[in-house]
Amino acid sequence: MVESSTSSREEKQRFSERAATWPEVPGRAEKSTHWAEVRGREKETIMPIVERNLVITNKVGLHARPARLLVQTAALFQSQILLQYGAQTVNAKSIVGVLRLGARCGSTIHLRAEGEDAEEAVRSIEELVQRNFDEEEEADRPQGESTTGISSETPA
Repeated sequence: MVESSTSSREEKQRFSERAATWPEVPGRAEKSTHWAEVRGREKETIMPIVERNLVITNKVGLHARPARLLVQTAALFQSQILLQYGAQTVNAKSIVGVLRLGARCGSTIHLRAEGEDAEEAVRSIEELVQRNFDEEEEADRPQGESTTGISSETPA
């Protein structure tokens, strides 16, 4: 146990000596040689942000099925994806959040993605909305006809 604290102390000392030789960074008041501060730092990167306004055009708006498709599409990406409708902003990867928006046909929702794959994420969600969440096929089908092959009509 004594050996562990000695090596840790030596490591901190070596770090402090190395840090003292680093050049000054403009905008920083002083060099930090505190071990915990440096160890907790992460590399800062600028992430792309992409935003679009989308109009919901399918007849019933963002009900369960379209919301599920939107959430599944958003979940394919690493970016943080947010939807805003009215005063509400929700995580596009949350089915409860998307349903809570209550966006109806004709509603305009604001889509915002931030991350490495933001452009691709926005493009995919935009295409899904433009395709009316693939619900046009079902709306164009004659009444009583189903994709399962089972008819809702009663036999004569």
